[in-house]
Amino acid sequence: MVGTDPNVRAKWWERKRVGHTWKNPKLVPNIAEYIQSASHDTSNFVRRGSRNRKRPTRLGDGSDGVRPDSETVMSLDSSLEQNHVVSCTDDSSMNSSETANVAVAEPSNANGGGKVKRRKRAKIDVTFEKSDSANDLSSPAELQATIDEEIPSDSPIDSVAHEDASTGTVDVASKQEGKPEPHGMPEVWAEGRQALCESVPYYRSYQSGAYVHDDIAYGVLLDKQCGRRDYMDDEIVIARAGGCLRKNKEGDMEATDDHRIDNAAIRSFISNQRRHVPVVLIVGSLNPNCPTKLPHRYCVLGHFQVTGVWCEKIQKRKCYKFRFEKIDLASKSWWSPKSSANPPLHREYGPIAPRRTCQSCQAVYSQMYQQGWMCLNDTCQAFFKIDGTEPEGNLAYTEAFLNERTEWPKQIKPPYELQTSVLSEDDNDPMVSYSRHAWKGFVCPRCGRCNSRIRWHEWKCATSDCGFVQHVRHTVISPKMAATPFDIPYNGQPPTQVVKEDWVTEKFTFLDNYRVQIYTLPGGSTITNFLANTYVNIQAGGPDEMFEKLQSVEMGLRRFPLASHGLTGEAVTQHFSVNFGMDYKYVVDVDSKSFQEAPQLITDAVNRLTWAGAYVVNDESFMNFNELLAIGYFEGQKISYHDDGESTLGPTIATLSLGGSAVMRIRMKGVYYHLPPRPKYNPSAPVLRGAKAYEERVALNLEHGTIEEEEWNKKVDEMYECHQKSRATNPPNLLTMTLRHGDIVVMHGAELQKYFEHSVIPEGRLRFALTCRHVKPELIAEDRRWKGEFVRQPYNGDEGDPPIEN
Repeated sequence: MVGTDPNVRAKWWERKRVGHTWKNPKLVPNIAEYIQSASHDTSNFVRRGSRNRKRPTRLGDGSDGVRPDSETVMSLDSSLEQNHVVSCTDDSSMNSSETANVAVAEPSNANGGGKVKRRKRAKIDVTFEKSDSANDLSSPAELQATIDEEIPSDSPIDSVAHEDASTGTVDVASKQEGKPEPHGMPEVWAEGRQALCESVPYYRSYQSGAYVHDDIAYGVLLDKQCGRRDYMDDEIVIARAGGCLRKNKEGDMEATDDHRIDNAAIRSFISNQRRHVPVVLIVGSLNPNCPTKLPHRYCVLGHFQVTGVWCEKIQKRKCYKFRFEKIDLASKSWWSPKSSANPPLHREYGPIAPRRTCQSCQAVYSQMYQQGWMCLNDTCQAFFKIDGTEPEGNLAYTEAFLNERTEWPKQIKPPYELQTSVLSEDDNDPMVSYSRHAWKGFVCPRCGRCNSRIRWHEWKCATSDCGFVQHVRHTVISPKMAATPFDIPYNGQPPTQVVKEDWVTEKFTFLDNYRVQIYTLPGGSTITNFLANTYVNIQAGGPDEMFEKLQSVEMGLRRFPLASHGLTGEAVTQHFSVNFGMDYKYVVDVDSKSFQEAPQLITDAVNRLTWAGAYVVNDESFMNFNELLAIGYFEGQKISYHDDGESTLGPTIATLSLGGSAVMRIRMKGVYYHLPPRPKYNPSAPVLRGAKAYEERVALNLEHGTIEEEEWNKKVDEMYECHQKSRATNPPNLLTMTLRHGDIVVMHGAELQKYFEHSVIPEGRLRFALTCRHVKPELIAEDRRWKGEFVRQPYNGDEGDPPIEN
């Protein structure tokens, strides 16, 4: 019987992991028994008879690890959901007297896996230990690609709710008052969330407290929000699993639902414990349970191990918690108070707290609370009761429970160092210098600060009195080396690579060596793509030469601070940029350089793009471009959906693509695609072709005023009822184009930036985009207008006919 035989359960577990469906919820395997059957030592807390409602637990995606020993784990049931990304909310940061919230996010579609049902969560306590050595171990691969590739534009979770929405500033001083000074200083630290996530391999979660992947937890951030009975001292951390929380009217966090064992984060912690995988703990300065004042906003504590996972009740809700122990018990923790004693030379390992067997379910547990022993099997009728009665008031952990230590196997080293090395300067390896790894941050080898890479040609520590700088001399590569294996050079007019909706009309023509594709969007705005061939690109001063000069000329490319974000500390754009000519502000405030101080290739690009823009507009209304924004993309960088609809701009925007190819996608903005909220439905508002319920909306708008108002409103209600059941998150793409080296795209139309938005995803190793606009001089300060002036050298697009080969 699966429900009773541990060996059968173990076999069932493995069969379940390869995709079998379990029908009977009463026969779901118990994690603790599964661990026992795998010959793991379970010495602290074991719970039997646990019930899982669907699949067995497989630990999440990669940031918080738990290795439950047979008795260290309070029987954890878990449902296996492939590709779950589990996060421990920053608010629930796992701190000493605090519980860390581990939230489960739906799996990324990019990693495969279909629709995943949301499950209730449960609360968990875990303990970590710091390891003695962090050498000779490989760091984890790039995980959570969607998080690595771009900074989230918003932060909807509680972990950052306490921060200023525009600047990311926080009130740190109030959380540090009255605490003693720490014994030492952290080996690795950060003042901003982005810098932290870009610099270390064990924590890349911008909006969550735990970083997990494929059943392994890598790092946990313990910050502001802590649960009841969360705890932190020199060597022990107890924290709450995330999720199932919301703010009440008083602004306090309260539980809204039960945690469940199938929570991906919970599964991941169990997996770390079972597999002896350490977790790196990071503490934030807003953590009230940290025993000492923190010198920085985020401080890395060290390597810890998971020694306990159990379920308890908080606010009448089931809540899972984790217990972590520092692995390196021989050295004094840097965050311990200065006046504290050194760690003992000799340790006793194993359970100390008294243990009892539940008379109802026969599960064995240690006594964790001073108030008395309780069964922690959440399926047992005696669950979380002392002598048959649920405890009242605050519970306190016993000294014996907190003093238990688990010996870390000496032969197991942590998989990575806390302080990662800076990418070495290599003049002869373009495969590295423009790679995804190259534009990530670094941990300063002098002061330990995490830094984002800000400048194109160097890594520089942001600490004012540090002075560490490492220059990078990029190897100049050809357009062919920057391209993907699928980019084909064309000697004649190139074919198109485009996907469009039927209501996007298409025309094409040939202009010398260009194929010109003209797409008309709903509303009449146009997007024109000039497809260049090899002969266009190889001309003197042409795209090939421009691309090579952009790599060698120092023109000030850098990642600029974002004006608005939801992260702590400074947040910068993903790409590198520099602006020339008239002042232009897109998502960041960029101080523009004048065209007089620009390299010639920049003014040559303005001339080339002016020719293309004038060709598209084809009348006297065209206004010469007086601004150019140069953007550089390393491998893996991109720009998500946005518009260029600033009030200071003219209706025409032109972009020259250089280097690797990219995919440009255009879609309707959500506010115009989706139905507006029912009370705001306006029959006079324009409805664009391609919008949701387009035909119904047009018909209803025409009927308005011709039939009774009550009848008309009834029809509108029926339309809403029909279409809101299947409300899509994002509007579909209307037009998808591949942009190659030398191609020019011209977007024209006053309404284009109002109704539509676009994204650009580079596919090659290195790409530059040179984009020109007309900034209205009358809206710019008179003493700054001179920046957009220069002597123009007209480009006519005619390089002549290519030579005929015999």
